[in-house]
Amino acid sequence: MFALKDSVVFFHTPSDVTEKKIAPGERFRLGGLVAQGTVKRGEGTAVTFTVTDTLKEIPVSFVGVL
Repeated sequence: MFALKDSVVFFHTPSDVTEKKIAPGERFRLGGLVAQGTVKRGEGTAVTFTVTDTLKEIPVSFVGVL
């Protein structure tokens, strides 16, 4: 059970990402709230926004259908 501890988590909060020091380019699911006023639509299906857990914030760039 201890070996599966990190892989059982479905979503990481912005605080988790900061504390665990997840490497750039590593794929993970981010959970939290979209900070008010941060959604910016780019060309096509590109979107940028900020996700917060009220303690930390993570900027997100996403391309695809939301």
